Amino acid sequence: MSNIKNIYVKKRKVIIFFSISIIFTSIFLFLFDDIVNFETKPFKSIIGILGFILFSFGVFLSIYLFLRKSPLVTILDDSIIINMYFQKEIKIKFENVESFFIVETRHRGIVSNRQIFIELKKPSIKYSNSVQYKFFKKNNAIKSC
Repeated sequence: MSNIKNIYVKKRKVIIFFSISIIFTSIFLFLFDDIVNFETKPFKSIIGILGFILFSFGVFLSIYLFLRKSPLVTILDDSIIINMYFQKEIKIKFENVESFFIVETRHRGIVSNRQIFIELKKPSIKYSNSVQYKFFKKNNAIKSC
């Protein structure tokens, strides 16, 4: 019998993200006439519209995350499956993993961000065809595979 570990979205963080996004988008809508005036305040108007677009996407993303039923990460006995938001899932076999480590960002002793880094033995085809990889490979910044 295989061990399966599923990691889901934390609903409390999604609700906080949703409420902050709703507050800022509603403030923008209530103060639309004061913020958007391209004749007298063009820079403030552009920044206001860009902020509105950003927080509007935050509202839609938080609704999507709140209604999502599939796990973000699934850890099996032989592989890791990463379910992307709007892309197909990525499956990484443990035999292809060189190392992995967890990095925590702390602010005044409280963990504010946690990231998992997975280093592969051989880069993926998509990454090895990228301009960034070719630039680093040319400048010997990447060790030979």
